[in-house]
Amino acid sequence: RLVNELAGLKTDMGVMRSRLAPLEQRTGLAKAKSDKLSRLQSGDRRVTLWEGSYLAYPGAKPKKRRLANHIKGYNGYVVAFWATWCVPCISDEELAHLGEMQRALKRKGAELVSVAIDDLSLVRNHAKASRWIYPLWHKDDGHLAMLPQDFIRQVGVNLPLFLVVANDGSVCEFYNQKLDSVAVRDIVTAAGPVCQH
Repeated sequence: RLVNELAGLKTDMGVMRSRLAPLEQRTGLAKAKSDKLSRLQSGDRRVTLWEGSYLAYPGAKPKKRRLANHIKGYNGYVVAFWATWCVPCISDEELAHLGEMQRALKRKGAELVSVAIDDLSLVRNHAKASRWIYPLWHKDDGHLAMLPQDFIRQVGVNLPLFLVVANDGSVCEFYNQKLDSVAVRDIVTAAGPVCQH
């Protein structure tokens, strides 16, 4: 009987450790670890913040705005590059995960920067335009303008692409696949004040 009780306690401890690890990482008590996210191996990690079209809400008229001004005051940010022609980028599941990520990042004092890289009229007139993540940024081939050249050479520019970026503009980690709940959790954990490069 004691052997069964001890086995049950070990199982409970394992479950508690697995639940505690992400909390320790999110609070900065432990370094963020993820099997889903990757780091750039070497070279320049700084993103270029450009002026682009900014849509505050569905149906809004685009305004020119500097991305650098938008992200001031946040504890880091996550950039999500996508396009209307990228089927995984605009799937219902992906949009739901993006909404979940945006809410979790806001609670952490970080921002989700949604960047559409294809034609603005396609983005604004798409059947799913009311479901995009707003505020929404647009720049034709914006990922090529924003990504460090070392990143493009080493990783490429496949979509969807997510960058976890520190306040100083350096990419801490990246993820370039469609989202799932574990990826969302790991991206949120890596973002914000605990983002280390």
